[in-house]
Amino acid sequence: MASHVPAAQVVCRYTRPLALFAAIRAGRGIGFMPVAYAATEPDIVQLAPVEPGFGFDIWLLTHPDLTHAGRVRALLQHASAFFDARRDRCSGTRRPRRDPPYKGSAE
Repeated sequence: MASHVPAAQVVCRYTRPLALFAAIRAGRGIGFMPVAYAATEPDIVQLAPVEPGFGFDIWLLTHPDLTHAGRVRALLQHASAFFDARRDRCSGTRRPRRDPPYKGSAE
């Protein structure tokens, strides 16, 4: 974050995404947060595109001996379909709900 925001502008730090989300939702300021959290709140506006390098991959792993077990296979298929269906929401490719103010705008 230090490369994106000068230290003088940071007045509070959170180590838990849910705590940060609660502070932003309460109107305490702006911050970097998971796009999936913001997508649940109509009043939270995405101010800029997702920064490269802020994302992460989700891996579904199982022991090799259990890969072909019916219950494990069903869980892996369900989890894979769940995340695939929400890929745009989780990756930040969804469009902001309204046009955010940019530098040089009237706001």
